[in-house]
Amino acid sequence: MRNKSTVHQEMFGHYQIWRQSGLSQIGFCTLHGITFQRFNYWVRKFHSGDSKGKAPSGGFLSVAIKEPSSDCKVEIIRVDGTRIQFHGAVDAGFIKSLLD
Repeated sequence: MRNKSTVHQEMFGHYQIWRQSGLSQIGFCTLHGITFQRFNYWVRKFHSGDSKGKAPSGGFLSVAIKEPSSDCKVEIIRVDGTRIQFHGAVDAGFIKSLLD
């Protein structure tokens, strides 16, 4: 069983990726195999600043916005920094299978 610190770090990583993804919470959860209720709990926790020092007290995070590549349709950036890019339509189930 994972400890609280590990779960916190994992969910904060998901939270950061979600913030930069442009996806809805439900879309992000579907893509990553996370229940909406669990993810929404953590989003609210991080928005409220109750993240044990991980998010600034004002609830804002530093976000770098990059110009999207005109030929890239989907880009996934994993918590470990690995990037996966798709240049055409791709099935959400296929993407989920890559992330498991």
